[in-house]
Amino acid sequence: MMSLLSRWGNRVSVFAQEDMERSAPSRVAAASKTASFGALYFIVAIQFVTAVVLFFWAHMDLESGIILLALAFSFNAAIVWNWAPNPGFVRDSVEVSCEEDRSLFHWCRTCRLWQPLRAKHCDRCERCVRKYDHHCFWIGGCVGEANHPRFFFLLTVAVAYLVCLWPKFLRCFNFFDAATLDSALLRNVVPFVLLVVCSVMFLPVFLLWVMHVVLIARNQTTWEFSSFHRITYLHSRRDNPFDRGFFLNVLFLFRRGPIDWHLVMRRDDADLV
Repeated sequence: MMSLLSRWGNRVSVFAQEDMERSAPSRVAAASKTASFGALYFIVAIQFVTAVVLFFWAHMDLESGIILLALAFSFNAAIVWNWAPNPGFVRDSVEVSCEEDRSLFHWCRTCRLWQPLRAKHCDRCERCVRKYDHHCFWIGGCVGEANHPRFFFLLTVAVAYLVCLWPKFLRCFNFFDAATLDSALLRNVVPFVLLVVCSVMFLPVFLLWVMHVVLIARNQTTWEFSSFHRITYLHSRRDNPFDRGFFLNVLFLFRRGPIDWHLVMRRDDADLV
């Protein structure tokens, strides 16, 4: 399964997959890949235990079971769809023709190129990523311009999946059929642990989903939000130069192919999309 997921990450994309061929990974990249596979094993294991517990403990009606199965299928399909993505790796250097361009664009000493606006070098992927958002070990790669819609879909399905699981775990508890208190506690320890895991996972996933709703509405990335004063094309401006209103910002998210963000900063709203 792991080899299939790795090959899935090299599927055809509008961002030229031959760019994914690189030299031997660094220690940071190797550690990140190990963490990603560890996260994947955790997701598979916790879902397997969940399925067993719900099958033997929960008393679900047919409609609830179908809804849960649909969400489980959607979540795992979204994981496969997002796994080892091409987030939009930078292929070519930006043409720098004047001193103003040198102050606006950033030179990547690792990739040996001038980065386009909103790009950043990721030490874990060992590549420069267009419209870099963050590196996510849960999907084995970066979130960037090419895969942000897929990542947001994954977050949305994950939130719905966890919300649906929580009441199902509550239905697994039974303190009345046990002969002693010890047997009652023993019977309910597994549903309790799963309920705690579900609750602990829900909070950060939900907050991340809310955060990305706000970022998408403002046409901003996590990197830009957290490092506003460190980015050359942002720290000298009071407002976000890429924010063109909610509707156009959402259109930008689903636009296929690399976007010239330098051009976006200079053109009128009517010519943006």
